[in-house]
Amino acid sequence: MRAMTGREEPTAGPPDAAPPIPAGAALAWDLLLAAALSAYFFFVHSFTRGLLGDLGLSVAVAAKGVAVMVVLAGFILWIAPVTDLPRISWRHRLPERRLARGECPRCGQPRHVGASRCPECGALPVAPPRWELTARPFLRFAGLIVVGMALGGALAEWRISADERAFLADVAARPDATHDRPRVWPVEFARLRADPELGPHAIGVLESPQEAGWRPGRTRSR
Repeated sequence: MRAMTGREEPTAGPPDAAPPIPAGAALAWDLLLAAALSAYFFFVHSFTRGLLGDLGLSVAVAAKGVAVMVVLAGFILWIAPVTDLPRISWRHRLPERRLARGECPRCGQPRHVGASRCPECGALPVAPPRWELTARPFLRFAGLIVVGMALGGALAEWRISADERAFLADVAARPDATHDRPRVWPVEFARLRADPELGPHAIGVLESPQEAGWRPGRTRSR
């Protein structure tokens, strides 16, 4: 047939010398990173709400929270290569260690003297190319950041909103009393207040109330 057609029929090449990444390991690593990023953005959004002193969820409050999370996401982009840890472990480090021990880099079976390929899986006894930093881990990390922002921000907002609803219910039950208490963990540094004159309001760390009529250089009255 080859002589009649003058063409070479395709033949299957040897299997990849690097072993495949276990699906469970890759999934577990992604879930761990997503959980860590969710915790990070939980604190980011919680601190944002406490620092700014907004009371209640609105479009403006949500926009400020998202903006702060996006800005702070840029500070952790340098750890994006950690998303490639399963690939580094299974596709690069593992076959290198197996070759050093005289084993097949793909399946780990002992190599036979004089054999050009592994008798078990057919892989060549060659080291895989070294890991190189590409756009892949950054794109994967960006996807995990989106998941972390959604989960962490939603959990933080749910917790803070529940605390604010409990505070407003207490104020409604005692409208003539003065209320002053810290926000829920982890933003106990900020406070929720209410009095008959000003009503319910939040005090953020970035707010710095001054005495009426005070000017720079003027001594405050005691």
